[in-house]
Amino acid sequence: MFTLFTLVFFMAKILGYISWSWWLVFSPMLILVGLFAVTYGIAGIIAIVDAHKDFKNH
Repeated sequence: MFTLFTLVFFMAKILGYISWSWWLVFSPMLILVGLFAVTYGIAGIIAIVDAHKDFKNH
């Protein structure tokens, strides 16, 4: 869905229908990348904490 919005905004910018900055045009894709980064970051922190607990128990 985010990719579709990015494509629509990109085409509208290229065709001159909108005069937004490129940051706004690509913002749906940037939001998606940010969500993935946060999700994998949280998963990584949980994995590190879990591994540390296992290490302390042995």
